[in-house]
Amino acid sequence: MIKKVFPILAISMFASMLGAGLISPFLALIPMTHNFWQLLGLSAFGSLGAGISLPAATALSVEEGRRFGMGSTMSLLMVAMSIGMAIGPGACGVIADFANINSVFYFAAGMGLIGTILSIWFTR
Repeated sequence: MIKKVFPILAISMFASMLGAGLISPFLALIPMTHNFWQLLGLSAFGSLGAGISLPAATALSVEEGRRFGMGSTMSLLMVAMSIGMAIGPGACGVIADFANINSVFYFAAGMGLIGTILSIWFTR
C-alpha cells in the first residue's frame, strides 16, 4: 500500500535499506586488507553505502515528521545516532580487549546486518 500511495517514500525506504546493507560486507572485509591502498579502496566503496542510506533515512524522518511533528521526529533520529556513537566505541573497545581487533569489525558488520534486517522487518 505504501508503494502505491507514496512512491518517493518507498524509494527512500529502499535506498536506506540498500545503503545499510552495503556497509556491513565492507566492514567485515576490513581485517583482510594488507596495506593502506587496499584499506583506502575498501573504505571508499563502503562509504557509498553510508552516502546512500543516511540521506534516505533523513528523508524518511522528514516524511514522518510531517505526521508526528518535525522536531520530535528529527530529535529521535539524532538520539538514536548519538546512542550508537556513544556506546559503539566502548563496546568495541571491550571486544578488542577480550578478543582481537579483527573481531571488532566482524561485530560491527554483524550489528549492521542485524539492524538492516530489523529495519526491513518492521517497515514491511
